[in-house]
Amino acid sequence: MSSQQPIIDSDLPALYNSANNASTKAQKQYLFWFRLNLSFVILGSFLSIVSMAISKAIPSATSVIAVFSGCCFIISLFTTLFIQNRKFERNWYAGRAVAESVKTLTWRYMMCAGPFNSELSARDADEKFSADLSSLMNQRKFLSSALDPKLENTLQITDRMKEIRSFPMGGRKDFYAANRLDDQIKWYGGKAEFNKKRETFWYTAIFVAQIAAIIATFVYVRFSDSVINAASIFATVAAALLSWLQVKKHQELAQSYNLAAQELGVVKTKVPHVASDEELSTFVNDAENAMSREHTMWIARRDQG
Repeated sequence: MSSQQPIIDSDLPALYNSANNASTKAQKQYLFWFRLNLSFVILGSFLSIVSMAISKAIPSATSVIAVFSGCCFIISLFTTLFIQNRKFERNWYAGRAVAESVKTLTWRYMMCAGPFNSELSARDADEKFSADLSSLMNQRKFLSSALDPKLENTLQITDRMKEIRSFPMGGRKDFYAANRLDDQIKWYGGKAEFNKKRETFWYTAIFVAQIAAIIATFVYVRFSDSVINAASIFATVAAALLSWLQVKKHQELAQSYNLAAQELGVVKTKVPHVASDEELSTFVNDAENAMSREHTMWIARRDQG
């Protein structure tokens, strides 16, 4: 194996992979059910308008469509209760928090950064790392039911982690700069750009729906005898899109990711000046703290939301 080969998920502790999988699964489930919920709200509003529109032309169909409309709202209600009961959002955030914390510990361990300094014996470093992993899980015991049992018997300290920890100081420094700092700067920058574009897209869609609601209102006032009032359906669409935007938090994420990328860029300027294990430990902890701050702020905003 090349000493400069990038770290992949299988090189990381089993707890990272298990928590990461649990978070990703919970996120997909939460967003799926949330989208389904909004879809039934919009469909119910649309059928309600259709029911009123054909009340004179096809009276017999009005009640049937009205029943379907009511069913949509009932399904939406039960979907809301289902989402709340299954705690998808909680597992999403908790899994991500554990996964990112494990990754930070892993990089500190591999770089011989505090509290896993190079002065520690291999046994003491491994025991400290294992104890910190246990502490992480004890803080979020409720997540244990969502973790993949297939990963429980895999390694928490992999051979690749030990190999990188054994590198000389210069090798560890270069490896960290290339495979952690550069990777995260690129990731944060890409995510910031992506969220900025998505924010613009969804705000444009909300604006269009609101304009459509205004136009529909004035058209109905002018031609009330010949058209239906579709303002409510457009207003519902606008509200649904706004709810989706609040869930995705594109604006906040774009700002947070951009700030993290800039902060890590500043940290990276110190790389040429790192010349000892002590300086590398300080450097790595500064970088990891910057990444931890971004993630802690993300969790805090989610909790407040």
